[in-house]
Amino acid sequence: MGAISVLFFLSIPWLTAAVVPHEWTYCKNKCGNVDIPYPFGIEPQCVMDDTFGVTCNDTTNPPRPFLNSSGMELLQVSLTSGSIRVNNPVFSSNCSNMTRAAAVTLSSTNPFVLSNNSNRFIALGCDTYANLLDMAGSVLTGCLSMCGASNVSDCFGINCCQTTIPPGIRSFEANVSTIFDRNDGNRCKAAFMVEQDWFYSGTKSRDDMLRMEYVPAVLQWGTCQGRCDISKVSDFVKCSYGGYCWHQLSPSHHCICTGCNPQGNLLGLIVVFI
Repeated sequence: MGAISVLFFLSIPWLTAAVVPHEWTYCKNKCGNVDIPYPFGIEPQCVMDDTFGVTCNDTTNPPRPFLNSSGMELLQVSLTSGSIRVNNPVFSSNCSNMTRAAAVTLSSTNPFVLSNNSNRFIALGCDTYANLLDMAGSVLTGCLSMCGASNVSDCFGINCCQTTIPPGIRSFEANVSTIFDRNDGNRCKAAFMVEQDWFYSGTKSRDDMLRMEYVPAVLQWGTCQGRCDISKVSDFVKCSYGGYCWHQLSPSHHCICTGCNPQGNLLGLIVVFI
């Protein structure tokens, strides 16, 4: 589908300030170079609930948005896929001037989970054994990167390894170690959860990534569950051409429609908040 529009539920009193499409309000819907569309919002009256709240750090140039619920930097919001891109920490070992990354913790009460379709767990370096752990210390997944000559674009076990991640991960940390106790195994090594498309895009070299503190990862907050016919919905705000239109079907289901006309007789997608 093309660009979508949003249709808001009017029967919830605390949403009355947020139900008007953004182009009809004074809500701030951009922080630096990042668009902040509903249900996300910078101002309390412009956000669906606290879990979608965003703080815009105006002290940087350009300003940078951060999720209130996790403190992660927000890089992009996708309404069509029900996902966001965030800066995710790199866990490193024996890398100069690199401090130990903090564990990632997403509250169980918010809708965000790490996308197992879009992300991969990556380990870089010679003789690198990396595990992805939950907050109880149990291993979720891991991989082993051996020493040897390899094409820098490959990541199949020589100086770089990768693996898929289980679905539904909200919190994690990574452990990076040397397994064979060899001299060249003591070089800089790192592990991280990363958006696989970005990893293979060639934007950064593997050496560059070893020096990075953060890499982009994808959090899922909704999934497409089919279509909903909004022509039968009467209780909604009609939006202008190209605006966003949402309708709340239940506490966890929203209908996102495309190209709302004044009659609201187009089809939309049902998004389920995870």
